[in-house]
Amino acid sequence: MAVTVYIVHVYQRDLERFTRRFEKRAQKDDLTGLHRKGSLEEFLRLEFERARRYGSIFTAIFLDLDNFREINDTHGHLFSDAVLQDIAEQIRKSDFAARYGGDEFVIVLPYTDKKGACKVAQKILNAIKENIPVTASVGIKEFENEKSVEDFLHQLDQLCYLSKKSSKGQIKVNGGLPCTDSLTG
Repeated sequence: MAVTVYIVHVYQRDLERFTRRFEKRAQKDDLTGLHRKGSLEEFLRLEFERARRYGSIFTAIFLDLDNFREINDTHGHLFSDAVLQDIAEQIRKSDFAARYGGDEFVIVLPYTDKKGACKVAQKILNAIKENIPVTASVGIKEFENEKSVEDFLHQLDQLCYLSKKSSKGQIKVNGGLPCTDSLTG
């Protein structure tokens, strides 16, 4: 009887370990090693709570690669995968980054205002320009006590869309201003 109990205990322990590893792996994108969209939303809920409770700030960057489908069609999936991996490597490890969609990334910068986020975004765009054969459009949104994570992400996405629509490879911040204009106002 004791052996059976022990075997069941070992089995349960191993199953719990496997489940934890599986859950942890499910939170990460296999290609880039960044978090997945679900993990992003969970992290943003925590940032919302922290910002509301302690008055802290955070900003998010939405980065969307320009004309990525054409790159994929012209050079193939292996090349495109390498581009996505290289983009992920340009993101600071101290920030929370997620692959939001196929060629979209969201980076959350805790305790960072839009001025700091503009600097981070510009560094990423410069690194992309120097090392990777793509351009990216960027939206930046500072937390302004939005009602929900979904509303915040929608506004962030709209800023990126505005950037892409006005001129690819640009950065748009709260209110649709370019980074340089938003820093003075």
